[in-house]
Amino acid sequence: PGSSLDPSAEPGTKMTTKIGFDLTKPLVVKGKSFDIAEFPKVDINKY
Repeated sequence: PGSSLDPSAEPGTKMTTKIGFDLTKPLVVKGKSFDIAEFPKVDINKY
């Protein structure tokens, strides 16, 4: 169980996530390029 103060916690169980993603990028980007990240397919029935 995680912290009861964690806003991502599941109500009642206090289960939290162990991973997070920063999906932000600046509105104006000079000299940098950003690619869309590709993630492998996941079979949620295994979990």
